[in-house]
Amino acid sequence: MSRRTAVQDVEFPLLDTSVQEQTGLTRRRSREAERTRGRWKTWFTPALLLLALFTGIILFQRLEAFLISDERFHLKPISDARTEPAGLSIQGLRYADKAKVMKVLENDIGKSIYLFPLADRRRGLLAVDWVKAVTISRRWPDRIQINLTERNPVAYAKLPGNDESTFEFRLIDADGVLLPFPNGAQFPDFAVLTGLEGMSGVDKEGERRKRVGEADFMRSELGTFMKDVSEVDVRDHLNLQVTMKARGDVVYLKLGHKNYRQRVENFLKNYPDIHQAKPEANRFDLRIDTQITALESVGGE
Repeated sequence: MSRRTAVQDVEFPLLDTSVQEQTGLTRRRSREAERTRGRWKTWFTPALLLLALFTGIILFQRLEAFLISDERFHLKPISDARTEPAGLSIQGLRYADKAKVMKVLENDIGKSIYLFPLADRRRGLLAVDWVKAVTISRRWPDRIQINLTERNPVAYAKLPGNDESTFEFRLIDADGVLLPFPNGAQFPDFAVLTGLEGMSGVDKEGERRKRVGEADFMRSELGTFMKDVSEVDVRDHLNLQVTMKARGDVVYLKLGHKNYRQRVENFLKNYPDIHQAKPEANRFDLRIDTQITALESVGGE
């Protein structure tokens, strides 16, 4: 039996060429539109940022010109009834020379507080004697607030004068900073510090601060006994020597660098018996606790 294969004809529809062309054209137009949008974004965003920056600069310049020129923001000139401008408030001024303080600020009077150079004026005020710290702030629309912290003197400093035979005296604070005498002020309870001369090395200020700091610590520890101390030799900060009165007599005491009150208290308690046994003695070594050693008197040196 013969096998016969049947072949069926399959028809494939032909694509319309016009539809193909239309599809390709649409795609090309879409790609071109995307490229156009990309180019706009590339140029538009920076241009917008530049415009915003330019506008901000213009507005800032106009605002700055307004703050500088408008008299509502100006420090008022000094009036006849005041020694400082109405818009200037200075707190904490006691011993510092007010004329020197105002000299630092004189170029700012009558100008806008916007132009007030805070950092420069702070440096200028710190250079004035007695001024230890300064804070300055603007108080809109037309005020400047200045707060001064002045140095606190703890003693008189005896210093060499112009020649070997003379001396001069200054006030000194716990940081070892020398201060001029303020007009009209008196410090009757202060002792005189000696031994501040003859310092060698590059850190003279640091050495002076160390010597004065130890003397100030002794002063706080002695408390009420300091009223009888007239002089403190700080030449050796590990062996302070004081001149003081004991029952009306002038004595010279080596105190070392610790237990100041305990040693002075013990000496004064026993001084009547010591004076009775050795009336000529006026120099004593108290550096060993509970022990008092009489030294050669000052007159015998």
